[in-house]
Amino acid sequence: MLFLLTSIFAHIQIPADINFRINTRDGWIGPKTKFEGTSGYAVIANSTTVLSTILEAKRKVPEVICIPISMVKKDVLTSIQEKYHPKQFLQAVFVYPDNNSVTSSAPRFPNKNQSCYQSDYEWNPYGNGEELFKYDFPMFYPPKAYGTYLINKIIADGSKAGFFVQVHMYSRGSIENCLEEGLKFGRQCDIIGGLSLIGSFNENLTGKSVWAITNFDSFGIFPYGQIGADYSISGYVTLLSALESLKSLDWKAAKKNLRFAFFDAEETGYMGSSRFINDIKSFDCKTWVNDTSVYCKSPYRTNMEFMNMSIDDFESIVEVKSVGLCENCNTLYAHTMKTANSTDFVNDIKSKVSSPLSIQFSSAGTPGIPPSSTHSFIKELPSIPHVVFTGYSSQFINQNVGKPSDSNYNISYIVNASTTLARTLASLCFDTPDLNSINVNYSIVDELMKAFVEAPYDSQYVRNLLSTYTIPKDHVSLYSNVYKGYSYDLKHRVVEELLKDVIATNVTSINCTYNVNCTKYFGQYGYCSNAGVCESSKMLGHPAYSMGVEKDETSQAWKVVNNDYRYPLMAESVWSSVDVKYVLLPNYWIGRITFGLSCIVTVSLCIISYMYWNNTMSEIKG
Repeated sequence: MLFLLTSIFAHIQIPADINFRINTRDGWIGPKTKFEGTSGYAVIANSTTVLSTILEAKRKVPEVICIPISMVKKDVLTSIQEKYHPKQFLQAVFVYPDNNSVTSSAPRFPNKNQSCYQSDYEWNPYGNGEELFKYDFPMFYPPKAYGTYLINKIIADGSKAGFFVQVHMYSRGSIENCLEEGLKFGRQCDIIGGLSLIGSFNENLTGKSVWAITNFDSFGIFPYGQIGADYSISGYVTLLSALESLKSLDWKAAKKNLRFAFFDAEETGYMGSSRFINDIKSFDCKTWVNDTSVYCKSPYRTNMEFMNMSIDDFESIVEVKSVGLCENCNTLYAHTMKTANSTDFVNDIKSKVSSPLSIQFSSAGTPGIPPSSTHSFIKELPSIPHVVFTGYSSQFINQNVGKPSDSNYNISYIVNASTTLARTLASLCFDTPDLNSINVNYSIVDELMKAFVEAPYDSQYVRNLLSTYTIPKDHVSLYSNVYKGYSYDLKHRVVEELLKDVIATNVTSINCTYNVNCTKYFGQYGYCSNAGVCESSKMLGHPAYSMGVEKDETSQAWKVVNNDYRYPLMAESVWSSVDVKYVLLPNYWIGRITFGLSCIVTVSLCIISYMYWNNTMSEIKG
């Protein structure tokens, strides 16, 4: 009976004890758990006042601090970092959705290292730039619906609510730390970055050209924290649909070449556009594969066509950013630096383009262009004619970047903005184009927005477009980073499949079923058309990583090649690969009191038994 009672009490408390063992860089505090993870009670800090009270006291048990997204600010996170005590008891920070956010985790703009501005003007006064700083704790952002469910569960379950956390790779560390951890634990160090997609409406990428650009990745580095239908999914869909609508034009008769670029990893310091421009200017291959110029082994590049390009090939830049929501839904705003070249450039567009929207200059109080890839080009070519189209006139409005929407967008405005963009590009590339005949397909815009705002499988158009691929049935945004398998391939495939016939420069009568059937004829530019024949279309990928790193072709590992402070800080970090499970943890003190009582009862029974045994033996001997 004693053994049974003790076993029962032990089984109640021992799991609770294991839940409180901490794995730190200095070693384990207590025994290692079976699953190599850590657990902590969920503590809700729904205001800075509540958080201050929490941080004032020494914490008695490991915890996961739960804060609303409106509190994700540099000062709040820094306070948690500095004041939480003991530090090793802080397991993670869980960010849940709320309706009070008027800030964003994007940096205040401009960051002088990446901006073409010379002043301190801030396009994004709502930004706090928390992702530019390093913290010792991992942060996790569940999807909005699941985050709301979790916070309600925490409230309902009260003192037993908790999380079991497994951090597979440290977040917010330098690339050196990331590589060191990778070697130590045998894990691949996956740094922030992506792959830009560059294309052309004729057979080459050289010569002076009009460049239509946007960015792949949506707002922020946290894929579930700020997915944002408007920023920058609307820009991606707008350019893609505009390019598709230009397929009926005879591009052999164009007076100017049209190129396009979907830059990746732009939200963490314009890494895609700056890498592309830098490689065009000064790429130096140290080691060629098989001593030929097919591709470079060090630094690693699988496509070398950019080496034929010149920085002077960029004649003008037309970019589209957030057009999902509109400040004035009859107006598309044109942003440009106040230079003669660019002002004349936009006025010329405005005089030619008959559009569903009236093109207007941004408000007089702004210095030029908002946060956009165009900054990378102006820094190198200060006098290049350019325009950035958006749905707002001056500072970012809350609905765009200050408070990105998960699902709200104006489909008619996006369609009209895309039509205006398509007509703008045609007016720049042709002498006398019939602009009124250029109209964007409404259903394509509608289906693409549905695919990326909701789930790709929800879009019949995407299912038909990517019929040979497995289409995700859950939400995917357009973010970069280590979630490549989740969204990286999808966003490229949509561009390639939608535009391959549009920009085809060589259509054959060779039958095909898959793209790979055509690569033996056209190499990497071979595609199987929608008509089932091989064609050649000019699209190529370009790495979008900080210029401080390069990939080794032999080992397929990353290495730091330049520690220049000007390169984006987040290029020196990794997204934390965190596995988080909601759990119910035993009550801390009840378990210990129960275990203590069991020990007292057991010891008392042992003493009584011992005394009874001695008394019995004495009587027997007597």
